[in-house]
Amino acid sequence: MIEQEINLLSQSEVQLNNDELLFIEKAIVSSPIFNELLDFTNNLSDQEIYWLKKNSRDTWYEYINYRFRFKFNKKHRIVSEVPIYLLIEPTSVCNLTCPMCFQDDESFRTKSYMGMMSLDLFKKAITEAHEIGVNAITLASRGEPTLHPQLPEMLEFMKGKFLDIKLNTNGTKLNEKISRSIIENGVNEVVFSIDSSNKEIFEKLRFGAKFEKVLENVKTFVRIRDEYESSKTLMRISGVKILKEQDWENFVEFWGPFFDQAGWVPAENRWDTYNNKKSSLTTPCGYLWERMYLWQDGKVNPCDVDYKSILSPGKFPEKSLLELWNSQKYNETRSKHLALLRTEISPCDRCGVS
Repeated sequence: MIEQEINLLSQSEVQLNNDELLFIEKAIVSSPIFNELLDFTNNLSDQEIYWLKKNSRDTWYEYINYRFRFKFNKKHRIVSEVPIYLLIEPTSVCNLTCPMCFQDDESFRTKSYMGMMSLDLFKKAITEAHEIGVNAITLASRGEPTLHPQLPEMLEFMKGKFLDIKLNTNGTKLNEKISRSIIENGVNEVVFSIDSSNKEIFEKLRFGAKFEKVLENVKTFVRIRDEYESSKTLMRISGVKILKEQDWENFVEFWGPFFDQAGWVPAENRWDTYNNKKSSLTTPCGYLWERMYLWQDGKVNPCDVDYKSILSPGKFPEKSLLELWNSQKYNETRSKHLALLRTEISPCDRCGVS
């Protein structure tokens, strides 16, 4: 990377001698940012490596730059000019009520919060996000994206506009049409929320789902993906560890053959956030510098732990994505966190995410 930068300098109209070029190289190498960049490239995640292997090298620089900024800004609490990562929910509706999810909160499953994003609103958000330079989009948040009847049209409209496109699903409604749309429109990662290889445990945690149906849908997705030799879609299974009976070895042995990657995350004290006990945690939350959420009704929020939007700075398109990201309320929340005063903000005062 240094050699490429120096070559560009040496080819410019203002020529530099060898001593000057050497001085620049030393300055770059000694920079703390360079050291962090070197550490980043030496510790790429499995997802990042998969992306690089599936995409041409002329896109690598832009991707690595985006992934580095995504992690660097979060670590150092730096606000980028535009949100690097935007999570959009096609719908806040879900067909399951899982005990580790805010859908289990009956006060949330009301007309006040439930709804489907209009295709027009979605297109306006995607158009602006593309124009201002958002790098990554995830379709997911409070609801199940595959319940939206216009999801294929949404995926088609997004095609080719972002470096990173991800979709989260519980797999219950993932039919052949949606599966083909995901692959044909360049979604590079699909995350299946599945917690167990045991039917009884699975249906206890994913209440409302049928184990055999989800397994059938996973097999269908694998079959369809295999039909597309040029597919760049990573399949990842991600579960929540909540019960002692969940067995990791059995989980991997059963589901491993169908997926590229598998993982579990521990259950967090975040489902029914508003009735959690207050926390003494003061560490600033990285979400405030890392991402922004867009709900189905246009409301923007810093996180989905606050699933009733107490922290919302406003609605899109009443205000632009840029205005919302850089709004006074968003920045006041960031400032409070930086001052180690998150205990003065609800619901940050009862959240364990940092």
